[in-house]
Amino acid sequence: MTEQVAQVLPGSRPRLPRGVRLTHNEAQGGWILLAPERVFKADAIAVEILKRCTGEASIGEIVDDLAKAFAGAPRDRIEADVMKLIGGLADKKLLELAASHGVQRPNGVLLNLALTQEELAHRSSLTKGFISQLERDLTSPSLESLLGILRALDTDIVEFFRGQSEERIVFGPPDCTNADTYPDVAAFELMVPGAANCNMEPALVALAPGQGIEERAHAGEEFGYVLQGQVMVQYGRRQNSVKRGEWFYLVADRSHKVWNPFGQKARLLWISAPPSF
Repeated sequence: MTEQVAQVLPGSRPRLPRGVRLTHNEAQGGWILLAPERVFKADAIAVEILKRCTGEASIGEIVDDLAKAFAGAPRDRIEADVMKLIGGLADKKLLELAASHGVQRPNGVLLNLALTQEELAHRSSLTKGFISQLERDLTSPSLESLLGILRALDTDIVEFFRGQSEERIVFGPPDCTNADTYPDVAAFELMVPGAANCNMEPALVALAPGQGIEERAHAGEEFGYVLQGQVMVQYGRRQNSVKRGEWFYLVADRSHKVWNPFGQKARLLWISAPPSF
């Protein structure tokens, strides 16, 4: 058995990293944890835990919430299950464990701290109340206060500001990843790494004759531009043909389907907002 290496503490705040998401897929038998080029089936217990891994709640708070939701289960058993699952997923890079406390870099990125508020306040000669307000983005530190905090963390201001480059905005074919969400189609490529955690997600889809994708109603909107061939789009009870150079746009508040009943391969750019693939 592989030994767990991730440090899982009650104060850690687990969250799904960019590019990893929990989604329901009937074709694969229920809930799955989807990562680039990897897919893991999630049982009912894992789903309840992962739904609470938002980066907001600590592991201790997640355990408390589960103990309330499942009043018949002993808390220590719930805690053991949570720790084991989160530790295993963190080892596989499917969960991130943010430390219990932190300060914000200028671009909003959290600088994780392995100290309690009391320890950090003592080491930096500040008050616990100020550290708490700083952590919740209710105040901003002076340069003197920031330097004191950085000294307490055994780092410096150069390291603190390192890596503050702008987010990448240009992508190409090497960035595409084959998704297992729809295994029965010729190709389903996610175009932007980590887009599942953004406001929209683009995909390049290839449908051989006879192949198609069907989705239940969900929140959001979808747009598709046909790059090659021709497809049929069903929206509720309506059906429309969409050929190369044409596109479709729909509010996904009813079941919808895109399929290729024609004699040649079809390719389309498909965008979902928010991500639903």
